Amino acid sequence: MHIEPDGGWTYSCFNCNHKARFVPGENLSRAAKVLLRGFGLSDDDLNLINIESVKIRGLLNYIEKPQIIYRRPEFKPIAELPGELVDPANPAHAFAIDYLRDRQIDFTKLPFLVDLTAERPGVIIPFSIDGMVVGYTTRFLDDRRPKYLSVQPEGYVYGLDFQQDEWNTAIVVEGPFCAMSINGIATMHQVMSPEQLLFIKSLGKEIIIVPDQNVSGMEMIEQAINEGFSVSIPEWHPGIEDVNEAVKVYGRLGALLTILANKESNPIKIDIRRKALAQRLLA
Repeated sequence: MHIEPDGGWTYSCFNCNHKARFVPGENLSRAAKVLLRGFGLSDDDLNLINIESVKIRGLLNYIEKPQIIYRRPEFKPIAELPGELVDPANPAHAFAIDYLRDRQIDFTKLPFLVDLTAERPGVIIPFSIDGMVVGYTTRFLDDRRPKYLSVQPEGYVYGLDFQQDEWNTAIVVEGPFCAMSINGIATMHQVMSPEQLLFIKSLGKEIIIVPDQNVSGMEMIEQAINEGFSVSIPEWHPGIEDVNEAVKVYGRLGALLTILANKESNPIKIDIRRKALAQRLLA
């Protein structure tokens, strides 16, 4: 049983699978009544709870709930980007084009760059907001670490220009290629910074966290529970660890359907799925 600060509660039995909840201001549901009768409460007790809940509902109508406004941080444009735009006609850019095609990214719709003078080969992804370039990241294509090197302003999340005002949800992932694959948002880190959290909340949408299905994803799940975000942990085929890999197997629509079908907002159920993911990783 999980008790909320406002006096509400949720109950889930892992033995008989009975589930119930109570929200102050609402009447007891049938499942809640069955549970409370099992705890020994009488029908008179249940009626009294409903009466008190109605009183709370009346009070809530007179209490003005504080409106929390999350303001977006201000960003400044960078002076210039390194490298040159990827050109399919340039044989020297073939390595970058092959990499993007392998990840099923349409390089004709998004700007990518390559720096042929750099010590390590890589693909450069501009960071933009409202059409203004404010940073970039380089995804190196050799086997050395780090894989990414970013010039990223504090609080920035990638993929903001993908979002549409009429969308009710925003899907948050870790890496930029995952965000490109489904028009989502990427934090570029396994943990969202306080500034990024404020920016994400400023969107005013339901936030669905889709963590990478590896050890690093566990931290993002924990943070999502603490922030009250929804979480989706689809049971993809073995070997698929992130959204981009899922898109390569199922296609964009198929991957999105698995994400939405497995969305969970109840923190207890999210924790159950997190434990199931941990067991799969250990197997």
